[in-house]
Formats: sequence, structure tokens, C-alpha cells
Amino acid sequence: MKVWMFVYNNCRHDARVLKEAKTLAEAGHDVRIIAVLDKDTELYEERDGFRILRVDISIAETRPAAAEDRPPSRGRLRRLRAKISSFFALLHYYRRAWKIVNSEPGDIYHCHDLDTLLLGYRAKRRHGGKLVYDAHELTTELAYISRLERMGWRVLEQLLIRRADEVITTGTYRAEYLAKKYRVAAPTVILNCPPLSAAQARNRALREKLGLTDDTVPVILYQGGFIPGRGLDNLVLAAAHLDRGVMVLMGWGPLETELRGMVKKQGLGGRVYFTEPVAPDRVVYYCMSATVGVVIVLRTSLNNYYATPNKLYEYIHAGLPVVSSDFPALKEVVEGYGLGCTFDPEEPESIAAAINRVLADDQRYDTMRKNALEAAKIFNWETEAKKLLEIYRRLRRRTDDRTA
Repeated sequence: MKVWMFVYNNCRHDARVLKEAKTLAEAGHDVRIIAVLDKDTELYEERDGFRILRVDISIAETRPAAAEDRPPSRGRLRRLRAKISSFFALLHYYRRAWKIVNSEPGDIYHCHDLDTLLLGYRAKRRHGGKLVYDAHELTTELAYISRLERMGWRVLEQLLIRRADEVITTGTYRAEYLAKKYRVAAPTVILNCPPLSAAQARNRALREKLGLTDDTVPVILYQGGFIPGRGLDNLVLAAAHLDRGVMVLMGWGPLETELRGMVKKQGLGGRVYFTEPVAPDRVVYYCMSATVGVVIVLRTSLNNYYATPNKLYEYIHAGLPVVSSDFPALKEVVEGYGLGCTFDPEEPESIAAAINRVLADDQRYDTMRKNALEAAKIFNWETEAKKLLEIYRRLRRRTDDRTA
């Protein structure tokens, strides 16, 4: 079956989209992704049996993949201009993506997030086929959107979610929210887990990258975007309250300069380090050189509150004990599987206390590591891929029945 996927980012590092596309291609589907062209990508790319076609939206930069919060603009006029620019950029994406799909219709239109759902629905109405809504985020519950935007997205989701043949989301709490909000069947939950890999020994990749020569010093790792809504300022301040260890922030984003300035102002230069992100297929490898993994997010929105970021499962696959915000979806995994401790993300002392508890007892630490490796047998892409393939089997059966 020919599958058109729509995603409003450059699809270079969107692990969920890339894993789904690869899984479907390996199952024999003709998968094509329409993404956004930017300075870091090319118009056309082939990888892992599928194709990526990128369209030039010209007037605006690509929206960061899976970014929950964006930095605020200063000044009412500047914010208005940014909103207008974003609106027209999305229109450009719609127009150019539609031109491609309209000339070569598909059997299934797989829409990643709400901002591409209208495009998929239009293709279904014009050409037939099936519609899949893959809600990576609760778009109507994002912190950074205005009240007017929230109302508009809510109306759109209300209208189109019932017209999708299958709905997918990233966690149980988000699935329950969508089912209750729109009175639909609970979406299928497909977690953002990495694939299982062959057993590997722990390494010194991060230490070598940062020039850390003392292997007895614990490395507390946060990896991900340096963006608002994560509480990274509190994480930096928590370094001052650690009994031992250094804090490493691996990633990039608009807050990096501010965070580096905070480190200097607080005199934490020997306790907090920054390093650039690595390719998605190298994340777990680098995590394996850390001692503790941190998942921190603030309760700036319901979307954040129900989040289970990729990094949670990447730490698990690396065999790392985890400390996380004490939100329900995270708590169920971190405490429910004996992986570590939770904290109040608003309090640097609470963050540090959770890390100190994990590191305080070597025997308990080893137990947490073993629990993480056992949890990886549950939380992995091989398990989640079966759910995706079952969805596509159902869609194929419905298509075959209709044809017959």
C-alpha cells in the first residue's frame, strides 16, 4: 500500500516518524514522507526503504520536532508578526504538499500531529483511502499557544478526529484525555521507545568528550532540547546541592546562552557541563557512559503533565537509573518499575535530593540498573511496532473489503 506521511518539521531527527516509516517500509508498504526543507536538509532523501520529500516554506524556519514550548517574542507587534509568519508558512506547506499528493494519491494518509491533519483529511475526501491521526502532542493543551489558537485547534480536532480511521498517541494519559474530550474510542498507544540493541558494555564516550578523567565522579545526564517549559534553570541550580557528581546537559536550543550565563554567575563551572547533541542512533550509546538520567519538565500545560519523553526510554535502554518530575505518567514508570526517584521540578533542592538518593547506596543503585535493563524488554520499539503493523493490517482489510 502507498502511504503518504505528513510532518511539519524537517524530519531529520524525528525519531518517532523515522521509526514508523522504517517499520512500515520493512513490512512492504511504499512509504513517502512530506517534510519541510531547511538549510540543514535536502529536497529529496532515501533511507531505510522509504523516501522523504521536503517542501520549501520559504518565509519561516521549521518548527522544532516535538518541542513543547517555544521562547516568547518581545513586544506585541513582534509576536503578531511571528504568528502571521507561522500561519503563512503552514499554508505554504499545505499548498506544496497538496500539489504532490494530488498528483499521486495514496492508499493511507498518515498525519503526524494536528497541524497536518486537515491536509490528510482533504486528500482522503478527494481521492479516497484511509486516514491515520498520529497525535505526538496534545496540541490544544500546549503552553505556548494563544487562547484564540487554542480555540481554533480545538474546533479542528473536534471535527476531524472522528473522521480518522485510526487514531494513535504517545501515552495512556494522553489517550484517555482524547477519548474523554471528544467522546471517541481510546486511541492506540504507541510509545516513543528505541529498538532493542545487542548487549553493550558501559563506555566513556561522554567523559572523553568532556575531558573528565576521574571515572569515580558520577555523571548526571540531561539530554534533549534547551527550551522553555523544561525547568533547566532549576536543574542547573540543583548542581550546587549535589553530594557528588557533575551535571551534563547534552543538546541544543534557544536557552543555551542563558543557561551558560547562569552557570558562570553561580560559580558552577566545575559542576555543570554542556555538549552538543548526537545523532538519534547514537543517543543510547552516549547515555551508557552516564551514571543517572534526568527527565525534567514543568507543569506549564496538560501536555507537559502527561508527557513521557523519548529520553525516558533511552535512559532505560542504556541501563541508567532515572530521576524525573513527579508527574503521573513518569511516576508510573520510574517508581513503578523501580528505576529511580521523582522530584518537584520547581525546586532545585528536590531535584538534587532525588539524585543524591539514587547515588547514596551502591547496592540499591545496582538494583535500579538491573531493573532498567529488565524494563527495556517491555519498553522497546519491537513491541510498539507490532501495534503499528496491526493498525495497518486493519486498514488493509477495510480497503480490501471495500474494493470487493
